Amino acid sequence: MDVDHVSTLFQAANSARLRSVEDLAKCLEAANLGTESSQFTPLSGPVLLLTPVVQHLEGNTRSTDPFEPLGQRLSKGLSKEQALTVNHVPYIHLAGITDVHAQHIEKATSVIFCVSGPSASGQASQTHLARKAYDLAKNARFIILLCCRPSLLSPPPPSGSTVVEIDDYSGKCLEKAAGDMLSGNLRRFESSLYNLYRGGGG
Repeated sequence: MDVDHVSTLFQAANSARLRSVEDLAKCLEAANLGTESSQFTPLSGPVLLLTPVVQHLEGNTRSTDPFEPLGQRLSKGLSKEQALTVNHVPYIHLAGITDVHAQHIEKATSVIFCVSGPSASGQASQTHLARKAYDLAKNARFIILLCCRPSLLSPPPPSGSTVVEIDDYSGKCLEKAAGDMLSGNLRRFESSLYNLYRGGGG
């Protein structure tokens, strides 16, 4: 990184109020030090969807699985001709990743492991369970769908894994994430640990 690039970066930073990672990424791009641009390969099936057993977000009292909109949107594909087979299997923190999960992982072409957020006190970390599932997915594409900021989680996602970050697990966010993963409309952001993607519109 030469002096001119450093100077440009500081000028861009001083002229904008950086309130988020996205703001920093835009600042870096403006300084021609931009985040790495890499196309997200669209999903192929069959897809195994592993989701935590959690309550709906505040204000939603429906009895359905909060991640149902994700599975429904993925199964539709981009068209009728491109519909995907989606196997939705929940996991709970007490049981962790079981032999049943392992059997499903072995049969999947793509695995999407959803993390709803930081675990409550006394509960197993969802990213810890993601690491176990990741180790089992030797022949499958493995994607971690983070419904929160990565900085809130401990441990972090597995090194080298593919991570898609969204704001939360509301139906709207999940449906958009499904569409983005199906179309490949995701932008890659630089991360030293894993391959981090966010929605193309973000």
